[in-house]
Amino acid sequence: PAGTTSSTSTAYSYGVTLPLHFLGKRLQWSVTACVPTTGQAAVGQIPESCASSAPRPITWTILPPVLSAPADNVLLPNLLPTLSWTHGNQYGVEYFLVCIAKPNVPCPVQPGVQPHVFVARVQNASGFTPPQDLSPFVGHTLHWTVAVCNAALGCFYQPQYRRLQVPFDGSWDSVYPVTQNAKCKNCHQMHAENDTYRRHIQLGRFTREEIPPSNVGGDVFVRGDGFINVDKWVNKCESCHTSATGFTNRWRAPHFRFSFDHPVDGPLCDEFKKPRGGINLQPPTQHMLHDENILWAVDRIPGLGRAVWQQKVNAWFTAGAPCGPTHGRRRGQFTP
Repeated sequence: PAGTTSSTSTAYSYGVTLPLHFLGKRLQWSVTACVPTTGQAAVGQIPESCASSAPRPITWTILPPVLSAPADNVLLPNLLPTLSWTHGNQYGVEYFLVCIAKPNVPCPVQPGVQPHVFVARVQNASGFTPPQDLSPFVGHTLHWTVAVCNAALGCFYQPQYRRLQVPFDGSWDSVYPVTQNAKCKNCHQMHAENDTYRRHIQLGRFTREEIPPSNVGGDVFVRGDGFINVDKWVNKCESCHTSATGFTNRWRAPHFRFSFDHPVDGPLCDEFKKPRGGINLQPPTQHMLHDENILWAVDRIPGLGRAVWQQKVNAWFTAGAPCGPTHGRRRGQFTP
């Protein structure tokens, strides 16, 4: 290129198409300016004089992958999904990282298992199925994304993650913890003289000889006296507990036979599968999905709500309503 004068400078540009094998590499560039040597060059003398600029670094980065399937925020059909992506140019790509994580958990740039995040290295493929199912996260929404990596530049994640709604696995494990919440046991353990029972005694709502009412079989058990008519005690509950006071219009305490004070492998699971409602028997799903008192309770359990509760119940009955704990599972994290 032509040189410069002491008072002016000239800007130059030169377009170059880099070879594809430079993709994903750290490079440098510089410019050399040369002028002819004045006078006649001696034998062996270079006939021009040159000066080079200091080199500047330049990096030809690799674009992150494009996520393909499954679509964003879909309810997965099973607990072992296949994740897929595309990448337009394989030059410079040595491997991919697939990251599955709980929301707000950052994706590491090294493969491995950490609490609430799993990262796998994938080579020569554009799809991945986790080596274990997502059962630790049933009922949760996870995030997933993919990074492109090489030794020269490291890894670049696709910043637009996608969400995975993990379906409930239909196990008793997903239903049982709800029964142990205070919103359920406050009423289901009144027959055992729990704090709720004693508070009602102190307020004069009923006497210590009485067990709270139930419409199971149309009778109410009274301590030491057998059974009495249910209507008297149902009305006593409804005198305070109504929709106007923030409860329901058919408020009642469950029968002592339907105690929730059982371990996960106790008889409670079988009780859930029995029809309810005295002479007007309801299928168990109808009672669990639509009973207004149950819905009142699950709506007030943080992180649950009636929609999630109904998903749990439907998945459980669809799976055949199995009982007993699912051993060997650590909920909320992946297993190394």
